[in-house]
Amino acid sequence: MAVVLNPTDADSAERLLALVKYEALVTLDQWVPSHKDNIGNLVINAFVLIGILLGFALISGLIFGGLRAFRRRGGRGR
Repeated sequence: MAVVLNPTDADSAERLLALVKYEALVTLDQWVPSHKDNIGNLVINAFVLIGILLGFALISGLIFGGLRAFRRRGGRGR
């Protein structure tokens, strides 16, 4: 935007305004889906997490049960 206030010479004001260059550049950002936005990966990762937690619970239970059985057989159970 260019404005010439109270020009003394209208011709020079027109020449000055003609020197102002205006170029419109419009860009549109487009959403590009990434690997993280895939619902299938979310479901697969949820099942992987469930498997990890299930394995941890199974191993912890076996260790706990094994220690209890070992203590009972050693005679220090009660």
